[in-house]
Amino acid sequence: MHRIFNQLQWVTNTSTPEKTREELEGWLPRDKWLEVNALWVGVGQEVQQQKEKILRKALCCSRPREALGLLKRLGMDCRV
Repeated sequence: MHRIFNQLQWVTNTSTPEKTREELEGWLPRDKWLEVNALWVGVGQEVQQQKEKILRKALCCSRPREALGLLKRLGMDCRV
């Protein structure tokens, strides 16, 4: 998640996962931590290990262009 949050610019180019966590905790409401963690751990796993699965999800969602743009921001090659 450290890499993802840096790529999304949710943090300011933190150098370690611990610094990323600290910076996120500075602005992300505490009641959202578990939800955000579960969501982004899953996205990270699919981006790294299940690329076809996450591409299918992106193409089938209600806003595929935006979904593919997000995947590109996460470093995924979405070219056909």
